[in-house]
Amino acid sequence: MSVHDGPEYATDTQTTPAAGDQARIEALLLWAREDVMDLKNLLASEDLVNRRIAEGLDWLQRTLGEGVVDDRIAAQLKLRGTTMLEMFDTISPGAVSDLFGWHLYNCYAYLFDPPNYDTNAGCRIIPTVVSLGARVPWLESTPGSAERLWDVAKGKADFEKTLFELLVAAGYAEAGWQPELLKATGVGKTPDIRATVNGKDIFIECKRMSKASRYHELERERWYVLVKPLAEFIERTRAPFLLDIVFHQELSGLPDTFLETTLVPKLTFAIPGVIIDSPEMTVTVREVDMGPLRNELEQVNLKTNGSRLLSLLFGHYSPALGYRTFFFGRFDKRYPLFLESVEFAAGVTWSCDAPRGIARRARDVRRRLWDALEQLPDAAPGVIHIAVESYEGPVVERLRNEKITRSISGLRNTKDLRLVHVHLLSFETPPDESWALEETVFSTSFAPGRGATYAEHERSPYRLKRHHVWSIDGTSSQFTPFRGV
Repeated sequence: MSVHDGPEYATDTQTTPAAGDQARIEALLLWAREDVMDLKNLLASEDLVNRRIAEGLDWLQRTLGEGVVDDRIAAQLKLRGTTMLEMFDTISPGAVSDLFGWHLYNCYAYLFDPPNYDTNAGCRIIPTVVSLGARVPWLESTPGSAERLWDVAKGKADFEKTLFELLVAAGYAEAGWQPELLKATGVGKTPDIRATVNGKDIFIECKRMSKASRYHELERERWYVLVKPLAEFIERTRAPFLLDIVFHQELSGLPDTFLETTLVPKLTFAIPGVIIDSPEMTVTVREVDMGPLRNELEQVNLKTNGSRLLSLLFGHYSPALGYRTFFFGRFDKRYPLFLESVEFAAGVTWSCDAPRGIARRARDVRRRLWDALEQLPDAAPGVIHIAVESYEGPVVERLRNEKITRSISGLRNTKDLRLVHVHLLSFETPPDESWALEETVFSTSFAPGRGATYAEHERSPYRLKRHHVWSIDGTSSQFTPFRGV
């Protein structure tokens, strides 16, 4: 029986052999040492995605040394875990202990060892490294880039924030500015970048918000408690149901036994349709159609923590929903994250439309704005870039955008702030693609002063014509099913 939750899909299994045996680890370590040279061949690849990844990794190797990169990947292989639970996304020991190494490992797995590539983590990692690879010529000419990478390698800097700084700096370099990534002086606060054009200096501060809000994490942890008796009922009875639960009240306000007392007793005699419609939640039940899942499994094995399987089982996939799935079947012995055949399947989707919960999930950027302002010098023009990841669905994102607009428009400060760019990012793994990225940039201008005309804002020497730093044309990546070997 395999159980997993979205978007990181925590998995437990009782039918699959341990995946971290010593022979597998030794074989993968050998792969990491020998196949790294294949990266050179990919630098001339006709596949744009593979070539960009190779260009990004090649720059990291040339900057840090091949041994540094190689050793980080080897360490990740040893930390990959011995159970399916440990092999999933951000709960992997490798991801927790070394985020830089985790990024490197998933890039190499994407290129050379697809069955061990983590699709959920990779949908954020791969497009970022693709964007990095596309901008290597600009980064090589940007002072401070190598020092930033060494700070990451030595554990002195966060890799994801550093990636954002590098992409922003490359954007200014590509536009003809002369950016420099600044080193902290230890005296006061220092902005991330200084850029010069036509003799004019501007200071730039970058802030990247975490993947999920604290409220989102607490809500998901609360879901784990609430769903436990429901999961035990489905596992025990093998009820062939697909349940859709929409909570109308915040999960934190529900007792631990809420689903156990209000939902589980109704499932024994449930028929398709709405079985609960109360102020607390709405629950819809339908029967599982095993046809699409079995038809695909006749041709390929399916990864149990991938959106392709969710799409086949539920008939849909949305990154805004939480998923819990149940399978009984046969797993691939060599790649135990892959399902070979299935005898039983069931699943649950969940979401919460409580207004208070929606408002709390729509994180504001006000605190980040003030933090960024403090980093900027008092008497020089400044620009702020903030990256915000978006997974909550249209209602939450609309509210988030409204809050961002209010925060920026109501900003009052004594510094010479000229522009604020908010990069709204959506990374996902669609059922038919390896990854997808959408980047929307909201720009607010404060230059050359309050009350200026639109034309004056447009003529500001501090404006760039293109503010996107992730988006690269022509880099979508098609999904490739896995055939067992």
